Amino acid sequence: MTRRQSPTLKDVAKEAGVSVMTVSVALSGKSCHVRISDKTRKHVEETARRLHYQPNAIARSLRSNRTNTYGFYSAYPYLSVDNPYIHHIISGLMDGCDNCEKELLIFGDYYGKPVEEVLSRIGDRRIDGLTVWAPPEGPLGDALLDSGIPTISIDSRLTTTRPNTEGIPYVVADDERGIRSMLDYLMDKGHRRFAYVTIGYPSTSQSIRLETVQRYPETHDMELTIFNNEHWLETWLEGCSVTWLDEIIAKWSDIPLKSRPTVFVCWCDHLAYAMLARCRRHNLRVPEDVAITGFDGLPPTRTLNGNLTTISVPWHDVGKRTIELLEDKIAGRAVPIQTIMPFTIQVGDTA
Repeated sequence: MTRRQSPTLKDVAKEAGVSVMTVSVALSGKSCHVRISDKTRKHVEETARRLHYQPNAIARSLRSNRTNTYGFYSAYPYLSVDNPYIHHIISGLMDGCDNCEKELLIFGDYYGKPVEEVLSRIGDRRIDGLTVWAPPEGPLGDALLDSGIPTISIDSRLTTTRPNTEGIPYVVADDERGIRSMLDYLMDKGHRRFAYVTIGYPSTSQSIRLETVQRYPETHDMELTIFNNEHWLETWLEGCSVTWLDEIIAKWSDIPLKSRPTVFVCWCDHLAYAMLARCRRHNLRVPEDVAITGFDGLPPTRTLNGNLTTISVPWHDVGKRTIELLEDKIAGRAVPIQTIMPFTIQVGDTA
């Protein structure tokens, strides 16, 4: 797809019925030997606004039509470098940009805003390409395809209704094989009663892990209980105290010992660390009373700690690989619709 070209000085000059020099002087705000009237200046400025011309964003790259800058846009409301996942992804993106001598511009203040408003900033020619971390559902996929901005998605395959297109390429963890390998590992350890703990987090990875866990009993002699808080995101955004992990532990404790799950398999490390903290709060021994596992291989935070048994994903390399794919896409080289990153089982002391 050819990238849609933004208006140039020539476009503004043609629309305003004046010379390119007049447009340049009117929009630069600088005095020179060329004199123009206030009426002409206002006319040019109004024309530029109507055409959505952005001179300042591309002033240094008018000749090459490149900014040598890539963007990272988060459509989630919790973009924080204190989050180990975000830290690893952004550091990987930055290393990838360093390797190809590009700069990284981060967009993260558009949660809940119309996609048109998001693209009005992202698509103003400040960037040559975009990496995006966003929920799979919604209008963003179609809007990005229509914009012509070269884009690679992280963690989710963005939905699109555009015919005759595979959509936007994406980079993900090996979610299906990863979570299945963890279940196999736990089976080998002697576990037969599993509790899977997940949340209503909108991502392709979350969906694949949940679906894989749900299918697992079809081929294995085991019992499965699923705890899924579909409204976790709304609860978190409202600043409510999250007590549902305590509720899970209470329900688990009410189950007769011979039928009680022996392991909490958590969809991600952050949730596993939180579950570990709540179990400690309830004086439960881990893994003696109940085992806990995660998925991601991320370090603990300042408030959550432990040595998890988990599936380790090289999230820093995910960021770097995303930039490499973006470079290929901009250069016109073939890019696969899906890139799956490897994993390893990281054995800790929680399972």
